Amino acid sequence: MTVFNSQLVKSLHQNGGPMFAPVSHEIRGHEFNFMAGGGVFWVNTATLLLADLHFGKAEALQRRGVPLPHGSDRADLDKLRTLVEATSARRLILLGDIFHARPSGTEAIFAEWNAQPPLTTSSTPLEVLAIVGNHDRHGAANISTSVVRAATAQLHGLSWLPSYSEAGFSFHHEPSERLPGTYGFCGHIHPCLSLGTVADRARFPVFWIQPELCVLPAFGALTGGSAVSLGRADAAIILTPAGPRWAARARSADCS
Repeated sequence: MTVFNSQLVKSLHQNGGPMFAPVSHEIRGHEFNFMAGGGVFWVNTATLLLADLHFGKAEALQRRGVPLPHGSDRADLDKLRTLVEATSARRLILLGDIFHARPSGTEAIFAEWNAQPPLTTSSTPLEVLAIVGNHDRHGAANISTSVVRAATAQLHGLSWLPSYSEAGFSFHHEPSERLPGTYGFCGHIHPCLSLGTVADRARFPVFWIQPELCVLPAFGALTGGSAVSLGRADAAIILTPAGPRWAARARSADCS
């Protein structure tokens, strides 16, 4: 089992959300920890998975006349750094839609990320793999390579890939992009479940765990969510205000 930095696990995120203990779940013989905030930590490889950050969304909407305050990207970046430090991750895989719209290159996230890139507790820069999502394609040229257009490239230290696979797992943006024979991790859907009575219901983001696929909730603060229906063999870990909790759990023979 992973030993987490207890002080950070008990700390508060900059956006006010408490950092609760993760939910551990085994998939195909590997241990995955489902974290408050929407990250998944792949214990066997010290890899943190995040999906759908949508950096620059506030600025993009502001350019269209929507009155939104600044600071959502900074809060998301602080939350990301807290997860990196709490897990001592050595690698970060971003499962697409790192950006929300074609970046102008002047977004605050560029300066904030580059001034203090996410670091491990040993002050060693993370390896960061950035999977190209549908919102990122405006900034990527030749997505089969790591070449990106100038604005996107200003976010330093990212290796852009159309997908990535390792140890029988594949990492991609959309569910349909899972490589045959692998267990896939993706984003794109922003899955949510509604809980409660007819008169008093609330919707929460979830990790949607299927027999061959796990869909992560959106990590970005300004992202919406889509209601999903769980299949008989599916499981879901819900991100409640009290931390990650099982909302529905598959049989032990499933999802493993």
